[in-house]
Amino acid sequence: MGDPKNYEHIAVHPERRVNLVFTDKEVETFNHIKAKAEFSDEPIEVYIKKLLEVVIKE
Repeated sequence: MGDPKNYEHIAVHPERRVNLVFTDKEVETFNHIKAKAEFSDEPIEVYIKKLLEVVIKE
């Protein structure tokens, strides 16, 4: 059986997915990120990936 966390497309492009859930007080964080993404005119997924790149480089 295939593992969705370790999926390779038929064209052999590696792909990984993550599903984030923001609950309770975390919803404020989500709203803040969403607002920043909208201000940057980027989809929230792209904005979050850019944030992660910054953290990884630190």
